[in-house]
Amino acid sequence: MRRSTNCSMRWMARSPIRRSMSSRLRRCANIWKRCRIASKAEAFKRIYAAAQRIPKDGVQIQKALLLHSLRDFHWSHRDELFDFAYARAQRRAPEEENVWTELAESLGSLLFGSPEFVERYQALVARLASLRVSEQAELIPVLCLRMIHFGGSDDPRPELYAVLFGQALQLPPSVQGASVGMLASFIWVLPQAERLAPYTQLRDVALSLPDEQLGVALRGLPEGLTRLPSEHHAHELQLLEPALLRVLPAQRAQVALGLLMYAYSLDDALVKWVWQQGLSLLNGAGEAALCNVLSRLRGAGWLNNLNDHQWNIAKGEITRFMEANQFSEPARARIQDSVPWLRSRAH
Repeated sequence: MRRSTNCSMRWMARSPIRRSMSSRLRRCANIWKRCRIASKAEAFKRIYAAAQRIPKDGVQIQKALLLHSLRDFHWSHRDELFDFAYARAQRRAPEEENVWTELAESLGSLLFGSPEFVERYQALVARLASLRVSEQAELIPVLCLRMIHFGGSDDPRPELYAVLFGQALQLPPSVQGASVGMLASFIWVLPQAERLAPYTQLRDVALSLPDEQLGVALRGLPEGLTRLPSEHHAHELQLLEPALLRVLPAQRAQVALGLLMYAYSLDDALVKWVWQQGLSLLNGAGEAALCNVLSRLRGAGWLNNLNDHQWNIAKGEITRFMEANQFSEPARARIQDSVPWLRSRAH
């Protein structure tokens, strides 16, 4: 048994780094399946440690283990393996590629809301300031996403949010979009009375970003503004309108999704405006782009969140969009025929 494991590690150390990424990860998976030592947790550690000795490509194996193997272990082993990987990450030189973002992703494999989860989350937040700018820009959005996994009455999220907020504002505009947009969408972790000031600051930063970052940030702003008191909704949406004209073609579908996902939280007049603006981002893109956006809205349950009146407004705007974009009669018929399906629940 030990011989088999040692052979696996020798193979990993000698593996040519010119292989394609998919080939390397398939080989890593095969090594995992061939392990026959008593403790799979020990196997994880040995393979993870061996990967650390492979120049450049070893970190890709470590990332794959964190993202795809950690969740296969029993709860009793996950904290231990997370800590093992964290300790290995600390050993890498600052200029080396590392696994901080993957560690944040793998927090989702720990017991949500447990003291162990909170402790490890806080450790990653505390490390942010010491990381390279590119690492911070990748890590902040993932840490925001992991805020949904907190629980209990003693909620540390407002304080942690403040740290992420401050760090995101220090990022250069060239990499700021994802962090700003995600922080805006997670403004709900703050007490309602404390949301407006940070949201408006994030909005101002987002609207000042270069075009390639603007579209990334705009993906999260609509969710954030729906978490504000309703009297602010119309004004905040109006402020976004000029920015929508700057969205790059490759990012328009994502921004449209960001606008349309939370339409159900708005009053009827704003629902109409949001559908008009969201669909206008798809002008000229054709039937496939419209179907893709509608299908993704359905798949995530957002269309089902609309009440009947809001859905009638949406259908009217979809019809007008098809007319304005001169969809063929067969294409219009296909979209119209899909209406009952779009409102059905995804399984």
